[in-house]
Amino acid sequence: MYVDKRLAGIQAVQTLSRLNRIHPLKEDTFVLDFVNDRDEIREAFKTYYEGAEIGDEVDPARLYAIKGELDAAGVYLDEEIARFCDVYFKPKQKQSALDHQAMNAALDPAVSRFKARSEDGPDEAELWRGKLQAFQNLYGFLSQVIPYQDSDLERLYVFLRHLMTKLPRRASGAAYQFDDEVKLEYYRLQKISEGSIALKDGEARKLDGPAEVGSGVLREQPVPLSQLIDVVNERFGTDFNQADQLFFDQIVEAAMGDDGLRRAAAVNPGDKFELLFKNVLERLFVDRMDQNEDIFVRFMNDAPFQKVVTSWMAEEAYRRLRAKDGSPQTAVQPKLRLVEGSAKDRYVKCVPLVPLKAAAGAFSDPQHVADDDFEWVEVDSDRRLRPGMFVAQVVGRSMEPGVEDGAYCLFAAPVTGSRQGRTVLVQLRDATDPETGHRYTVKRYESEKARAGDSWRHTKITLKPTNPEYTPIVLEDVEEDAVQVIAELVEVLGTDAPERS
Repeated sequence: MYVDKRLAGIQAVQTLSRLNRIHPLKEDTFVLDFVNDRDEIREAFKTYYEGAEIGDEVDPARLYAIKGELDAAGVYLDEEIARFCDVYFKPKQKQSALDHQAMNAALDPAVSRFKARSEDGPDEAELWRGKLQAFQNLYGFLSQVIPYQDSDLERLYVFLRHLMTKLPRRASGAAYQFDDEVKLEYYRLQKISEGSIALKDGEARKLDGPAEVGSGVLREQPVPLSQLIDVVNERFGTDFNQADQLFFDQIVEAAMGDDGLRRAAAVNPGDKFELLFKNVLERLFVDRMDQNEDIFVRFMNDAPFQKVVTSWMAEEAYRRLRAKDGSPQTAVQPKLRLVEGSAKDRYVKCVPLVPLKAAAGAFSDPQHVADDDFEWVEVDSDRRLRPGMFVAQVVGRSMEPGVEDGAYCLFAAPVTGSRQGRTVLVQLRDATDPETGHRYTVKRYESEKARAGDSWRHTKITLKPTNPEYTPIVLEDVEEDAVQVIAELVEVLGTDAPERS
């Protein structure tokens, strides 16, 4: 079962309990819930787990109070109710084919008034709709247990029940029309946690009788929009919402986890930091382009939009990094320790320490690396190590300030998925790095492609430095094997040489 809306109370119990239905081919159940959390679902089921207790009883007088509020709004008139009910309660032998048209004619003026009210004040209109629903629920419940002698209540109930079906539907949020623009090519199923929702502990909430329940729709608490979407909405006429702001916030959080950015924020002014941040930001956008395609396309193709977004996000990340712990300059860099590299610790606690030139050759096929040919180094990192990872020293200033001259870096091979915007170790067949004169280099990878029959070919590959003092390596109309991407730089470990532990 896939759940994409808020559930609560009896609605949650009834919806999820459908999974208990049996079928000869049914083996197991699975719920993928995008909205609710464990506590909400537990609270809903707890009420009914060991027998529900009655809480506050319903007040029959409340029905007349709601009726008075509905009448006072002026959405319907008494004569319209009378015209409708004269037809609805007509004896069966006197009914005709024109009765349906007559009943609709009695309802239409009220529908028109509600539409006009919605245009003038949508919140007030929805409040009135909620009271209408409350009257229906309350009367439907009470009329089963209390012998009302007021025929006007029954007539109003019947009129409102039919009016409700003709009112325009409430806006439930953004509508998405994907058509053929989105195609699922692969997915990954990952178990994050395992457990159960215990219902025996704690006290169950009592069941209250029907009251003025309104529309019964669960509404999210309003969250003030952050500054970035306000800025871009005002300047570019977009209509980004809180979900889009969350997308921006997630990218800022991801960028703050970059070691190079942390060090750059500690020792650089804001303008220099933004230079490095821009390169990291583009990579993060590429990695997340399937999460918000509208923003991704706008960011990559609209230079003024990209400039505003980059500047704001760089400033936000810089502010947070500088303020973190009050002293980002004193952050401790991970240290490298030379170790024996026992078989059980390899790629668990340690990885090979490899000269960059050797890595360009050895890790071109990471499945056949001669592990015994290298020293091993233990890495203090939060990243999970795996075969194909190695540490190498990067020489040169072209990737400063993120990668200092002589910095030891953690690489991972092979590079899967899109290479666009990633910082990679590349081996060149017919070119050299103008800074070092070597046929291997560490640069930010960008490429342009063109369709060639049923496949694609590279029309241009650009290997970009982050230091503006250095020029990119541009390769045009290159063959497939002219540029070999060996590994991705995943973490900068600092310039301190490894020490023997």
